[in-house]
Amino acid sequence: MNINLNQKRQQLLCDKPGPCAAVVFSGRAPMRSADGAYPFSVDRDFYYLTGIDHENMILVMTKDHYGKTSEMLFIEPYDEVQAKWVGGRMKPDEATAISGVQDIRYLDTFESALNLMIRANRGEGETNLWLDLWKHTPEQEPTLAHKLAHKVQQEYPAVRINDLFGDLARMRAIKSDEEIEKMKAEAEANAEADKKEREKIDKLNQADSVIFQTENQLKELGDKLPADKKAPIEAALQKLKDAHKAQDLAAIDTAMAEINTAFQAASAEMYAQGGAQQGGAQAGPDMNGGAGQQDNGTKHGDNVQDADFEEVK
Repeated sequence: MNINLNQKRQQLLCDKPGPCAAVVFSGRAPMRSADGAYPFSVDRDFYYLTGIDHENMILVMTKDHYGKTSEMLFIEPYDEVQAKWVGGRMKPDEATAISGVQDIRYLDTFESALNLMIRANRGEGETNLWLDLWKHTPEQEPTLAHKLAHKVQQEYPAVRINDLFGDLARMRAIKSDEEIEKMKAEAEANAEADKKEREKIDKLNQADSVIFQTENQLKELGDKLPADKKAPIEAALQKLKDAHKAQDLAAIDTAMAEINTAFQAASAEMYAQGGAQQGGAQAGPDMNGGAGQQDNGTKHGDNVQDADFEEVK
């Protein structure tokens, strides 16, 4: 049993006089077409009280005139055939293991159970039904809670409908030590994931820059680059393009190293043949992702000019 979730549910009813019932829906995925739905996002209050993120479930918490509380979780029946095609629904023992609610029932018994609770408390004082009735905008479609409130008002006018939103908002704003530790762990996990994603983007940008520089330098060198030295560069360049497309970071590193090695070999031969005097600095892309030495907008040799930089404050 999840003691923390059970404490939250008990806390929600502790200051409410009986007889009363609080009903919280997990929600349903909106339909996109006759046979398809949009991705499901669980009601955050339902998740806060149960720890379950499945759709089409209902949590009911009750308190009688004497202060005795009970709780029920209504779920869809498990369908073996459906499970093979679209994934299985949650089984009763799974729902209990996650939420700590012992009394698991099926959805088709929800209305009869609520009606029984209301009738059983007749004559025991005013019965209160608590629902999350918050609407983000006036134009928002009625939620399952709004529809239930309307139905109860029609069938049981003596039942008082109350908004649960404020109580849940205040409870969720106060974090337990367990929740704080969980949030820290999630933040650390997300930070590591964010770091890896940034490193991936940086590596892809670096590879893209090296591809651009390598292609430009091959064009600039033209016939000055011996054929037997040009072939390894072109082969490594194609490997880098393939790795970049596949977003294979390890293959990107390997291909960039091969390009660097091939350019070093080409530069050494060109230097030995007198290419240093004609071509200036060593050929090859900047593996840090910056501009190549031959792609800096200036000519190499005696025409290199010093530039004065003014610090911008």
